[in-house]
Amino acid sequence: MRASRGMNNYLKHGEVDVSEYQAMFSTNVPWDNEYSQTRMNAFEVHNHVYVLPLMWSMQNLSEEPNVDAPKTEFYNDYYKDKFFNAVSKVMGNNGKFVRALFTNLPAGAKIMPHVDAGVSLGSNKRVHIPIISNPDVIFTVGGEDRYIQAGEVVEINNSVLHSVKNLSSKDRIHLILDWYSNESL
Repeated sequence: MRASRGMNNYLKHGEVDVSEYQAMFSTNVPWDNEYSQTRMNAFEVHNHVYVLPLMWSMQNLSEEPNVDAPKTEFYNDYYKDKFFNAVSKVMGNNGKFVRALFTNLPAGAKIMPHVDAGVSLGSNKRVHIPIISNPDVIFTVGGEDRYIQAGEVVEINNSVLHSVKNLSSKDRIHLILDWYSNESL
């Protein structure tokens, strides 16, 4: 687990321009999809969180860390090479994304405290990039509260208790990436 390697609760890797995704998410987005319903039903802690997965499967969560999740039907419409190349550069180009999904935590909703489990989730870096957020969205990791600004590329320690409260009147949209690092494994 990363906690044993002395990781802080939050590790900011850098920043990227999220304006293209902000524009995309200002229009109708198919949040209420099969993946959202499956994930909501499988994980009670995420029963208020909608997802738009690019690379995702429930089975992939328990696979070896370097196994890529399959691309979904949303991949071609929402995967932007320029953006993901910029994120890879921020991460040091020393690995690859094995999972990628956009999440929507509606206004007033919460993600209760939990710890992520599974071989892949425990080994890969869990990276959050806020697309749409505001200071009334509070992320708590290991007892430490923080607002993560749009465009920040922040690794969280998902091996400790973490939760989110959207105390705002607007939906919070994050891109969550699981990064397999060639250096650390």
